[in-house]
Amino acid sequence: MLTFQIATATVLGENLRRAEEAHTRQVASGVLSAFKLTTFQFSDQFTDWAASDNTYLFVQHRNDEFIASNLSALSIAARRVNLLMFLRLDGTPVQGERI
Repeated sequence: MLTFQIATATVLGENLRRAEEAHTRQVASGVLSAFKLTTFQFSDQFTDWAASDNTYLFVQHRNDEFIASNLSALSIAARRVNLLMFLRLDGTPVQGERI
């Protein structure tokens, strides 16, 4: 009887370990997919600003015209973000908007 109990515990323990590993892989895969999607969406939404001369000039010389035409609450909300920061290369903040 003891041998049966040990064998059963060993088989069940191995099956539980495999199930836990499979679940962990599935969760990790879901997290990675979410990061990939978020990265894709971010690139899709902000590539135009990243390549824009106006954005570069704004970061260098902060001007109200750029803010009025590009950083309204409506335009930021349309990009589906709730925080937007412009920083210089040294980390100095130029402008931040929070919705």
